[in-house]
Amino acid sequence: MNKQIQPYGLTRRLLHLYALLCVVVTLVLIGIGGVVTSTGSGLAVPDWPTSYGYNMFLFPFSRWFGDRAIFYEHTHRIVASGLGFMMIGLCLWLWLSREKQERPWLCWTGSAALVMVIIQGILGGLRVTELNNFLGLIHGCLAQAFLLLVAAIALFLSKSWIRWGATVATAQFAPVVRNSSARLARFGCWVALVIFVQLMLGAAMRHQHNGLAVPDFPLAYGQVWPSTNVSALEEINLTRQQNNLMPVTIGQIHLHMVHRAMACVVAALVIGYAVKILKAMPGTRFARFAAIALIAGVTAQFALGAWTVLSNKAADIATAHVLGGALLLLLCGLLVIVFYRAAQSEGVMAPANEESSTGLEAVRQNA
Repeated sequence: MNKQIQPYGLTRRLLHLYALLCVVVTLVLIGIGGVVTSTGSGLAVPDWPTSYGYNMFLFPFSRWFGDRAIFYEHTHRIVASGLGFMMIGLCLWLWLSREKQERPWLCWTGSAALVMVIIQGILGGLRVTELNNFLGLIHGCLAQAFLLLVAAIALFLSKSWIRWGATVATAQFAPVVRNSSARLARFGCWVALVIFVQLMLGAAMRHQHNGLAVPDFPLAYGQVWPSTNVSALEEINLTRQQNNLMPVTIGQIHLHMVHRAMACVVAALVIGYAVKILKAMPGTRFARFAAIALIAGVTAQFALGAWTVLSNKAADIATAHVLGGALLLLLCGLLVIVFYRAAQSEGVMAPANEESSTGLEAVRQNA
């Protein structure tokens, strides 16, 4: 696919670093968005694209820093606008670089990312002006997809990806490519999809402001799965009123419980994915790194979910939980891309002759 790509030079290195900076800013923006929803600051600035009638970039500092909710919401807008300008720069840089001749598909990917960030900005603004929680849900989910797309662009611009070329030239992948890479990529797709659904459930809870629809853990109102008949719901809401909590509906309780159940499914799938990678690539550093990252990530995410409930949905813990989910999805998504690339490497997938087969066997023994 990249046979005609020129050597990795300073210009391409700078472009890669710029793409990585876009990834970091996207993560920061997702974190700030988590703070906004966790603290209920989403409507602290009720107009858009202006801020209390001011141009967004000319909003007085005295008003910006005078109220914590306004600070969170306005900071979210400023960082989002900054990321939008950064994506314009990334898109133009891609089209003006040699990527246009060597990998035009990457330029179109950058254009797609730019369109996506523009849509994100519009959705965020409409969420304010239309007072629509569903738009907020779409806004939160699209942010996760955008993060994965920008991270993929950064991966494609990396030295390792470019030097990889059309064949796998590293002993880290040679033992696994022929028989297992395609299966690892497919399984990883399912894992990433389940994680994305779980993130959608979490976003739905946050935008309904019912993250504490079930305020105890590991049980739920003293049961494995709480009763939600009319009398039980009345008793639940009476208890919540005594503890200064908002009343909940049956649907909100079930949504919360489904999110908990899905957390167990995600944990099982991610750990299973780590085990599959270790079995397919025994003794390789890449497999150990991927497995450790996956298991550590899902363990931390599960713990942060429990801590969010036990801390009465403290904003910093809830925000860390949001970021943890984004990072876990990002890790699985990038692994899928890497394994898919390995599965498509013709030089290892189908050795042309006995000599290449012998070479593959030697690499396998040295891995």
